[in-house]
Amino acid sequence: MRIKAIPYSELRLFSGILPDYTGDFSRVAEYYSGNPAREDDLRRGAETALARPCPREAVAKALEEYNRRLGAQQPTLDNITKLRSNGCAAVVAGQQPGLLGGPLYTIYKALTAIRLAAFLDGRGAPCVPVFWNASDGHDADEYATLLMPPKDNGPAMKRLADLPESASAFDVPVTRECVGLLEKFLAALPKTEFRNETTNGIISVYKGELAESFTRFMLRLLSKHGLIMFEPRLLRREAAGIIAREIESRGESSAAIRDAAKRLKSAGCVPPFSGDEGIKVLLYENGRRQRLQAADGGFRTREKKYSTAELLDMLEREPERFTPDAALRPVTQDALLPTAAYVAGPTEIAYFAQLKKVYEFFGVSMPIAYPRASATLVENSVLKFLGNFRMNVKEFLNGAQPPEEARSSGKDERVERRFAELLAEISKHLEELRAMTLQYEPTLQKPFEKVEKNVKAELEKLKDKAVAAQLNRLGIGRRQWSRICGSLLPTGKLQERVETVVPWLCKYGGGLLDEMLEELPLKGFHHSLVYLK
Repeated sequence: MRIKAIPYSELRLFSGILPDYTGDFSRVAEYYSGNPAREDDLRRGAETALARPCPREAVAKALEEYNRRLGAQQPTLDNITKLRSNGCAAVVAGQQPGLLGGPLYTIYKALTAIRLAAFLDGRGAPCVPVFWNASDGHDADEYATLLMPPKDNGPAMKRLADLPESASAFDVPVTRECVGLLEKFLAALPKTEFRNETTNGIISVYKGELAESFTRFMLRLLSKHGLIMFEPRLLRREAAGIIAREIESRGESSAAIRDAAKRLKSAGCVPPFSGDEGIKVLLYENGRRQRLQAADGGFRTREKKYSTAELLDMLEREPERFTPDAALRPVTQDALLPTAAYVAGPTEIAYFAQLKKVYEFFGVSMPIAYPRASATLVENSVLKFLGNFRMNVKEFLNGAQPPEEARSSGKDERVERRFAELLAEISKHLEELRAMTLQYEPTLQKPFEKVEKNVKAELEKLKDKAVAAQLNRLGIGRRQWSRICGSLLPTGKLQERVETVVPWLCKYGGGLLDEMLEELPLKGFHHSLVYLK
């Protein structure tokens, strides 16, 4: 494995606040709690997390039961025991669950959390890695889609059809359709020396509902490295204090989000939250999440009206019906866990830019937003194909295009046209040669016609062979270009945003993740081109 780091500012597919956050932190420092590139700031984040009270015993108890039941290995259970003590902080990553682990960036988040926790632990700040399985999310495009292994026409995205409307992932059962899709996926994988070790047991992971199946899958891959899996529904009652404060204040902290949005806009950034969402709480009604809105001195959803007292009473009796929205989720998470650092993707880093004052409003310390590892896996064959087009991976990711003939679906007629022109020219010279020959010897008419016919016939054969060779070469070029696109930018998006980890484990074995855990840069915060052997 060889790794080349490319600054985010040099790649067109990364924009927003990320290039500044990772390349010139001073430009955005006012929005964050600390600089992720500074070890002192990271250590201070751990100390701040340890100084704040959290329901540590309740968290540890819930995590132990949950992880043990879903197949955790001893390193995970040991880390839960470690987290139970008052002297241990957490490095947290999170993502909505996805089939077969979801996009590669989900795995990269978990690897970053494991690596950063070990780094801090080794420098006297005890930490464990925790992965927040955001199972109350209801975006089916995330939890119910899967990029199938590429066929002749390239990779194809498949989506489960048999889904409850607007359901959260923990309410979606593993159906026959789901198992059938996974079986088709595994059957389409290439036959390699690692195929059996990769695929054996995957189907057995999928039972019950999608959320817990995702946890089983992640533990299967990374429990040996001590990763702790977490679901927010485990601690709804412990999170009720944040929800109650949001209801009682009628979403007062949204003003801070609006103020940050204005400042970000004036700095040329696009804020992810408008602050107009109002109450940052969602309520489950008839199995569907509904946003609470302040109305007429009370609250309403699309289906019903509530007084403040009614909501607080319901929160006390049925805390499982309440969940924070995307803006309040980080605060709720960090009220439950002693979070020293949160491993964030580009969108989450933008989220945190608007939440500093929200954290202060709820009395929760804001963790360091630590950029997750970002990578494109590059195979030798793909690198060779790029060489045929005289371009490198960075140029390709920045939109470089092959010659027109490699992009066109039709054949290039220039070879046939040029042959026709040359044959016409040769025919003209043969006529001149005939006239000159017959002038001296009229009896050579028939022999000359025979020679002329043979010359033209051989030239036609040569033309046909040249055209066939050209079409074959163009076809190879188009196939190679299609392979490059399907590998590096499947469906036109960064590989890490759509590919799952399974095909890569099938090709390179389970040791791939172990090696990436060791080799991916922990600091520097660049996009890594990972050249595989």
